[in-house]
Amino acid sequence: MSYFRITLIRSAIGLPAKSGNVLKALGLRKRMATVFHPVTPSIAGQIMRVKELVAVSEVDKPKTKQEVHQERVPDPGFYIDNGNGNGSGLSDNEYHDIADEYLDKLVAALEAKAEADETLEVEFSAGVLSIAHKNGTYVINKQPPNKQIWLSSPVSGPKRYDWVTGGVTGQDEKEGTEFATGDDGRGGWWVYARDGSRLSALLKREVGVEVNQEDE
Repeated sequence: MSYFRITLIRSAIGLPAKSGNVLKALGLRKRMATVFHPVTPSIAGQIMRVKELVAVSEVDKPKTKQEVHQERVPDPGFYIDNGNGNGSGLSDNEYHDIADEYLDKLVAALEAKAEADETLEVEFSAGVLSIAHKNGTYVINKQPPNKQIWLSSPVSGPKRYDWVTGGVTGQDEKEGTEFATGDDGRGGWWVYARDGSRLSALLKREVGVEVNQEDE
């Protein structure tokens, strides 16, 4: 059996009531809603009555609301490389190596900056980095169970950063940030998955410190 895939692309506001009644009968109550109906003469007739308001295609089987929603979720532009239980992604040792290297470079950059800025204080103990800054106190630490780095910022709030590989497209790219060769010099970044922003970019913007991990 074939199905009509019907998506409401225009509102019926201002049109005769019969157009709205047809849309309701089809199950279309808001713009960009999508429904599936068997291909029958009756459904085809209803579609013809509102053809200016809908986009229609014929498919082999209907999809659930969740499947339709997932189609509309944009590709984040990167791959979270923190392991998925089937042997791929970061191993525990790889995570610790990458996170420790990043934090060591960050501490070195902060300590160098603190020598010229008496208002900046840096403390790194037991894997927890505290930064006393004019904005307030920043706290950065590893979260091994999630293979993440967590940040608490007095400016932008708490964020959890994943290690990602691949082309990153997110807030930093929109702002024109250069990605160079990544946080590790090999094309990987600590990235906030919700908007694609990088930990290094936030620290540069809020604290004024640059973390350079390019291979020497």
